[in-house]
Amino acid sequence: MLIPRNAEIVQARIRRLSWTTIANTYGVSERQCQQIVHDYRATQPTLRDHDPLEIVDDILEGLEGAIEELAVVSHTTASDQVRVSAINAKLAAQKQIVAILQTVGVLPNDLGSLRMEVDARMTADRVMTVIEQFDLPEVVTDAMIAALDPEH
Repeated sequence: MLIPRNAEIVQARIRRLSWTTIANTYGVSERQCQQIVHDYRATQPTLRDHDPLEIVDDILEGLEGAIEELAVVSHTTASDQVRVSAINAKLAAQKQIVAILQTVGVLPNDLGSLRMEVDARMTADRVMTVIEQFDLPEVVTDAMIAALDPEH
C-alpha cells in the first residue's frame, strides 16, 4: 500500500508530468520519484499480463457504462446544452464500440456487407418454415442445409 505522498507521485507520473516537475512538487529527488514509480509498477499487473480479449471486453463494458450514464444525464438534465453534449458524447462512444468491434473482426469494416447476412438468415428462416410445414424427412432437411452451407 502506498503512502499518500508516493501515491501522489505515481499519479503525477501517470498524468505524464516530467520527473523534474514531480521532484520539485514533492521535495524529493528525481531518482527517488523514479524509484517510487518503479516499485509501484513492480506490484501492479500490466495490460501485457492480461488476456487481450478481456482487455477488449473491459473497454467495451466501460464504453457501455459511459453510454448508460450519458443517457441518464441527457434524460434528467434541465439544460439543453448539457443534453446535447451528453447525446453527442453517447454517439461518439457508440462509434468507438463499432470501431473496436470492426478491429477485432466481430463486425465487418463495410457494414453494408451485413445485408447479405440478413438476406441469408431470412432465406434460412423461410426454408425452415417450409420444412416444418411439410414435415420433410430428415435426409431431405440435411441435404438442404448442406447445400445452403458454404462450409460444405
